[in-house]
Amino acid sequence: MRIQFYEPIAEQLKPFIEGYYVRLKSDLEPLHYLTFPNNYNILTFLKDANFAQSNLEISIFNDPNRYNLSLTYDYSWPMRVEYLDAVEELTIYFKPFGLNQFIPQLQQYYINTGIFVFDAEHSLYIHYLQG
Repeated sequence: MRIQFYEPIAEQLKPFIEGYYVRLKSDLEPLHYLTFPNNYNILTFLKDANFAQSNLEISIFNDPNRYNLSLTYDYSWPMRVEYLDAVEELTIYFKPFGLNQFIPQLQQYYINTGIFVFDAEHSLYIHYLQG
């Protein structure tokens, strides 16, 4: 998979963010990859897209006029990520405790599945995706 992973340029962000990548609808290949357990908090923004999770697989697909904000964390087994359609995505890898600097009371978002989806009524969703 040819994803260009960028490190933050701003010195103020380097202690908190490992890096990020951007996928555009023109990024058609490859269609899947494996992600392995790590200690990052991974924040993903999807535009006109959604995802479904089953067992150890995440499928990402077009969903017009839908914005999605999710947090992936603390998973114990490799997960397969599959793009069923070309989508626009921004994914940020936060270092341990790095996301805590931007989202207060982060612990409330941790649930057993390892993925927390911010719904359309959540203040983070409204602020970042509708603001």
